[in-house]
Amino acid sequence: MQMMVSCKAAAPKLEVNVQVVDEDGQVIEAANVALAGVIGSKPNLGGGFAQNVYDKTNKLTDATGRATVSVHSLSTEYGLDVKKDGYYEVTVAKPRSKPVSGKWEVSENLVEVVLKKKKNPIPMHKKRFEGYFVELNKPMSIDLLVGDWVAPHGEGKVADLTFTVQKPDSAKYDFDATLLVEMNGGELDALIEFPEDNTHSAFKGPYEVHDGNWVPSFNWVNEIVQDERGINVQSIDFQQDRLWGLRLRTMADEQGNLIQANYGKMSDIEFYGSVKSKRKGVSFIRFTYYYNPTVNDRNVEFDSSKNLYIEKPRGIRKP
Repeated sequence: MQMMVSCKAAAPKLEVNVQVVDEDGQVIEAANVALAGVIGSKPNLGGGFAQNVYDKTNKLTDATGRATVSVHSLSTEYGLDVKKDGYYEVTVAKPRSKPVSGKWEVSENLVEVVLKKKKNPIPMHKKRFEGYFVELNKPMSIDLLVGDWVAPHGEGKVADLTFTVQKPDSAKYDFDATLLVEMNGGELDALIEFPEDNTHSAFKGPYEVHDGNWVPSFNWVNEIVQDERGINVQSIDFQQDRLWGLRLRTMADEQGNLIQANYGKMSDIEFYGSVKSKRKGVSFIRFTYYYNPTVNDRNVEFDSSKNLYIEKPRGIRKP
C-alpha cells in the first residue's frame, strides 16, 4: 500500500482570475482553464524521486472570456493550462508572493492568456538535432532534409546551416567560446529573427516567414565573467527562446533577384563547452528546426501529426 503525504487542508488557497482572448484581443468563450496546485507527495514505486500530489480544478470561460479558478497549493509558483478546439494550447507558469491569512497573493489581479488560432498547419520536416563538434575553427554543416552532418562527418549532402566553434588562445575557462552560425547553402540563403513571442503558446512565432532584416550569420558568445560581487558567472548573449526564420536552398536570376527558396525556422538552440579545451571538454549543438519542402511556400505552421522527417536510430551524432 502506498503511503501518501497530503497537506491540502494546510496548504494556502490559490485563486486566479483569467481573461482569455485571441491575437486580435477578441474574447474567447468556452475555453477550458485548468489550474493545479501541489499539496503533497507519494513514493515512486519505480524508484527515484517522489511524485507530486495535486489539487486540480478547471472551468470554462464565460461570455466575457473570463474564468476564476482556485486550488490549494504548497508551491511558490502556479501553472495555468488553457485550451480550446481550433486554438493552440497555452501553458504558463507564474510566481506568487508569500501567503497572507492562508491565501496566496497573485501578482496580477487578472491574468490575460492569448490563444493563437490554428490557421493552416502543414506537413514539415521537424527534428531536434544534437551533434558534437570535431575541433576548433573548423566549419561543420548540417543538411536539414537528411537531419545529419554533411559528409565526411555524416550522411548529409547540402550545407543548409554551418557552425564554427571559435575559442581565443587567451580564453581562461572551458566555457569561453563563440559559435558562428552561417547560411551558405544557396546564393541568397539567410536568417531573420522573429519578434519575441510572449504568448506561452504551443505554437511560437509567426505563421509565415516574411521579408525583413535578413542576415547571413550570427554569433553566440559564451564566457565566464565576474559579477558585481566578484563571483564568476556564465554570460550568454543568446537566449534559448529566440526564434529564427530560415531562407534555404535559394536560387537567383542573372540580376541577383530571388527566384526560388525553401523556408523554415529554428528555435531552442543550446551550445555548450569548447573542443580541445584545457579540460578536454567536447562541445555540442542542440536545436529544433522545421523545414517546409514546398518551394517558395513561406508557411511555417507545423502540423504535429504530419512530421515528414523519419528518425534513424543513431543517437547523438559524434563524428
